[in-house]
Amino acid sequence: MTGEKIELKRLLEGVAPGERPRGVGLVVFEAQCASSANEVHEKVREVLQVVLSQSGDHWPTLSTWKELLPSWFVVACAPEKTLEDQERWLQWFKNLPSDEQSLVQNQAPWTLAGWLYWLQPENRSWFWWNGSVVSDDILRVEVEVDSSPFASGALEWILRAAGATGVDMRG
Repeated sequence: MTGEKIELKRLLEGVAPGERPRGVGLVVFEAQCASSANEVHEKVREVLQVVLSQSGDHWPTLSTWKELLPSWFVVACAPEKTLEDQERWLQWFKNLPSDEQSLVQNQAPWTLAGWLYWLQPENRSWFWWNGSVVSDDILRVEVEVDSSPFASGALEWILRAAGATGVDMRG
């Protein structure tokens, strides 16, 4: 079974008895949810199920992804930027103080194309391990990682797009 199929099976059915993480192990995220943590969990799983079902040899085009992914997720993403818009935004961003840069990075919505880039099989650095509702307003997500540090922004974006108001990495 391919890595994507194992991850999809884990997403849908949970961790198999005796299954152990690869790479450097697991990293835990806690998502604070203003609404139901269970609803956030289901939305995240809904999006990842679509992505993991498409991770074969042919990566869909952006327009195909817009049809495949749930509309609530596509709408939550920022509009795509032209090259000119990207350059203008980058210039603005570079002129911000570092604390404001961090705030912008943590709160700004991602474009769908930017998010999908980090979900392409060759760019992935985290893989779904488990998700569990801790309380009405806390969702815990465990991901298997290849190395540390790793790019977690795409995971954090999907959590925020699904309704998390804050996401903290627990280690």
